[in-house]
Amino acid sequence: MLHTYLTTSWHLRYPIIGAPMAYVGRGRLAHAVSQAGGLGMIGIGSTESVDFLAREAAIARGTDQLRFGIGMHAWAIEKRPDLLEAADRGQPFSHLPFVWFPRSLCGEAASARHCACHASQHTN
Repeated sequence: MLHTYLTTSWHLRYPIIGAPMAYVGRGRLAHAVSQAGGLGMIGIGSTESVDFLAREAAIARGTDQLRFGIGMHAWAIEKRPDLLEAADRGQPFSHLPFVWFPRSLCGEAASARHCACHASQHTN
């Protein structure tokens, strides 16, 4: 295990966070990244269904209950607040809601509790 702020505080083997690519980064990829020692991320676009998010979160977590994150843009949350609620129910990042928003897009739609750009300011 590498010892960095990220690996120590988030209990990762490697300081690697998978890119949350909407329509490409799905549960299988997130699971593989987490299984390899990083933090896998699911990318969710504004046209995705709540059921789809739940299915992909279950795949990312897997039977071994791995940590993972969910990435979406704040503007998508403004359009679809049901996705943020579904992300919470998906229990990403080991039962700590962890949703990635680009720093420039953090705003009213995402509380500091959900917004990784607030939570990860110390990692920059």
